[in-house]
Amino acid sequence: MMPSKTSAKSTLTPPAVFTAAVLGAVCFYCFYYGIIGAGIDELEAGRTDGPEFTGAIESLTLRWEYGMLHVNAVQQIESNVSVIVIHGADVKTQNAKHWNPNIGTFARIGSVYLVDLPGFGETTSNNRGVGPLVPSFAIRKLIREILSESPHQRLLFCARGWGSKVVMDVLRREESLREKTVGAILIAPFMKTDKIPEAAKSLKTLLIWAGKDPVVPSGYSSVLKGIFSNASLHVMSNLKSHMPETDRPLEFDSQVLQWLSIDS
Repeated sequence: MMPSKTSAKSTLTPPAVFTAAVLGAVCFYCFYYGIIGAGIDELEAGRTDGPEFTGAIESLTLRWEYGMLHVNAVQQIESNVSVIVIHGADVKTQNAKHWNPNIGTFARIGSVYLVDLPGFGETTSNNRGVGPLVPSFAIRKLIREILSESPHQRLLFCARGWGSKVVMDVLRREESLREKTVGAILIAPFMKTDKIPEAAKSLKTLLIWAGKDPVVPSGYSSVLKGIFSNASLHVMSNLKSHMPETDRPLEFDSQVLQWLSIDS
């Protein structure tokens, strides 16, 4: 059974040698986000409205072993694609609502599931854990629920920053999901290369970065492009931000739909 609704529907309008400097910055990011899990305020460059969305957003809850998992969802019965959207690690700025400017983009693709990870937003959990293990468990629980209702659903992951590690952990622990996954959109991700499962390395992947990301330098994309054999890269030039998807949502929309060969 799919998650239960807990509130009324709402409406929105909407490898080569790498430089020491880049590696240093990446290691700094890894320390804070991979070990501590949060603590760096994510910078904003001035948000603008994204593609218009006037559909219904449902607030869903799913009971799981450590509490209640909360998801904002746009369910489209006629769609055979489920977009699983995973936020970053800063507890002060990151939750399902972070993606509001991008809902119009995701809804063009299929059903949308914007997840509050354990310890964030409205999800309750008595075990947040360290690293991606517990969040990965929660995401796998959600996916199992989706597939129990609609076994032929295909999966598209979208994750930013630390959330990309969660996606890799999901695919590492349940390789059967790789066959159902049509692609992954990874925004300013940092992942230890030995934690990227073989099943994910050939996955159709879109890497998106701000040109002047102050947390994970865009130069790190060259490392990941050397690992993901089917990766495309888009860098938003002259943007100083760690959240390009919400600072330039229209550019994000254009790149995602072009990558998926969907007319914008």
